[in-house]
Amino acid sequence: MMNKTSIAGSTLLMLACLTQSTLAQDFGRRLPGIEHSLDRLEGRNAKPRHVNPELIFQRMDEDGDEQVSLSEYTANATRHYEELFARLDRDQSNALSQDELRPQRAAREQEPSIDEIAECLAENGVEPQDPSDRFVAADLDFDDVLNLEEYFMLREQGAYDRFAIIDTDADEQLTRDELAQGLAERKSKRQVRRSCIREWRDSQA
Repeated sequence: MMNKTSIAGSTLLMLACLTQSTLAQDFGRRLPGIEHSLDRLEGRNAKPRHVNPELIFQRMDEDGDEQVSLSEYTANATRHYEELFARLDRDQSNALSQDELRPQRAAREQEPSIDEIAECLAENGVEPQDPSDRFVAADLDFDDVLNLEEYFMLREQGAYDRFAIIDTDADEQLTRDELAQGLAERKSKRQVRRSCIREWRDSQA
């Protein structure tokens, strides 16, 4: 027969486990998608997620006015930037090189060059973008790496650029339809890019 001390100890242990589980679930709700973002940035084989434009819109629309402003959009894009910076900084130098910002892929003997991918994208109606241009613009001290503040600026500028493209009526507010269309176009461009890479690899086989 259990004494009162044993019962009390068991009860406290159960409460601790429940609390830990609740906190973990709450943490996951407060940081939506961060693990997926880290997986993508590091080139892991993360399982593809179904993107729900409505959920993304609701998360961005912080003031509940049924529109996403430029400040709300950029705030969402720069959220958790410190965690992302730390994960990308593989050599722990407190600075990011252009190589560290590129997705880490499995080692292959041959990979298509940036120019070859850009040519294929252009042939398929996708305007190629050079990420190094944005890197250079954010590198304020011209030391060829980005510190934490410069990395924040990199993400912020990227958000500005994407917002300008999605905001088709240029009213500095995104509607549900504009955001959904922007997400669909971004997904389509990624699919074209993957197709270009696959075609290049098939041609080398």
